[in-house]
Amino acid sequence: MNVKKSTKYKIPLFKVPFPPELTVEEILNSRSEDKLKSRAPNRYLIYRLAFLKELRKRTDDNVSMTKISSHISSMWFNETTAIRDAYKNLSEQVENRLTEIRQKENLVFINKDNSPSGITDNNQCS
Repeated sequence: MNVKKSTKYKIPLFKVPFPPELTVEEILNSRSEDKLKSRAPNRYLIYRLAFLKELRKRTDDNVSMTKISSHISSMWFNETTAIRDAYKNLSEQVENRLTEIRQKENLVFINKDNSPSGITDNNQCS
């Protein structure tokens, strides 16, 4: 008879840093190229990223999100309005940066012969 050993992961007790220690660039660097075309993560998802970053500083264990998701959610609902607003502000900053990136990728310059020339980050204007 197989008996599964139940191991409950003990989550270290800590507060998610405030003000947020995540930067706009850190958040964007964790996204794939395809995700750069999507909306920015909302304030709760950024809070989760901040929690995970702090958790990694405190433990080497690789914890599945299913084991800690409810804990992060409980922490989020117990945060003050000021903390929630700070993460909302960070989400808005990420969205603004994504908008800049998208606009830069969609630039079209007109050549001297009046033909359009698409310019992306990988191309250079001569």
